[in-house]
Amino acid sequence: MGQNKLLVETSVACKVGTRDLPESEWDAVAQYLSASFDFVVSPLTFIEILNSIARGGEQFFVSKLKRLAALSPMDLLNPTFLEMPGQFVLREVLG
Repeated sequence: MGQNKLLVETSVACKVGTRDLPESEWDAVAQYLSASFDFVVSPLTFIEILNSIARGGEQFFVSKLKRLAALSPMDLLNPTFLEMPGQFVLREVLG
């Protein structure tokens, strides 16, 4: 990594694979952005996505997994996570 970082917000991840944001369009957008950005995962967004999957019915489980994949579209098996906000603040403020 050495480029600017980009995180996928919850509302965007939840739209991937729907009429609002078909997978083919998301793939094209992610591919285009990957030339200038490294995708990173916000722990808070990750938790929000997990909650949305857990609260849905079993019949939607597989389709909602696309939300997790959308968080790290270029490297599904090895996502880069940001620190939790509290850890980041403590490290940056207190050294």
